[in-house]
Amino acid sequence: MNLGVHTTQRSESNHHVLKARLHKNLPVSRAIQIILDQTQLLGREYDADINQQRRTTPRLLDFRAFSAVKSQLTHYALELTSREWSATKQMADDIEEGKEEEFEFDPDIGCSFGCELPVRFGLPCRHWMYSSVVEDCPLPLSLFHPRWLFDGPAVLYDRWVMS
Repeated sequence: MNLGVHTTQRSESNHHVLKARLHKNLPVSRAIQIILDQTQLLGREYDADINQQRRTTPRLLDFRAFSAVKSQLTHYALELTSREWSATKQMADDIEEGKEEEFEFDPDIGCSFGCELPVRFGLPCRHWMYSSVVEDCPLPLSLFHPRWLFDGPAVLYDRWVMS
């Protein structure tokens, strides 16, 4: 789980970019300046990307289901969840036709089916979203980890508990 960790594969992917400009004969002060410049550039690029996402919405999004959250979550989170939403609707159809057994979801326990989205990303899986399909209501923001919010709080804790 990466939810409370500040280093990610994204920072690892920048290693070769930084290393290309650094070498062993470079003074420490110059190396620090190069790393600082590159880090600030990455921050500006990230801010520009997030600001662009604030102004747009993914085109293939179910606007009825995501109406309460579409303007508050990053596109990456919406795209991952949108794919799972399609699977949720298919699962609901299968349950209605008797192909699958109905289940009870306990928000205190979370997903007991071992789904990847809640564990890896802090995003709702099909089992979490099933009640929204059955009740024909939009997905609540409380299903999403705060890391995916545009203006969410700083994530400074290890475990996220669904409220």
